[in-house]
Amino acid sequence: MRPVPGFGLDEGTTYALVITNRVHDMTGAAIEGTSEFRTTLANAEWYAPLRDYLDQPGDDEREDVVSAAVF
Repeated sequence: MRPVPGFGLDEGTTYALVITNRVHDMTGAAIEGTSEFRTTLANAEWYAPLRDYLDQPGDDEREDVVSAAVF
């Protein structure tokens, strides 16, 4: 992943790359997160900004996230 050319990331801003269960594998089945990832998402300090975002009203829920990186 990289930003679109000409649209750099702002310094000091928190970003996340999030993969949800709306991504499907080659057979058409939704991909799933591991139990280890779900535990880490729920408890790790570095995921706190993502949890805060996901807990806001909207389309994305914690249960939808199968993998993520916060940077």
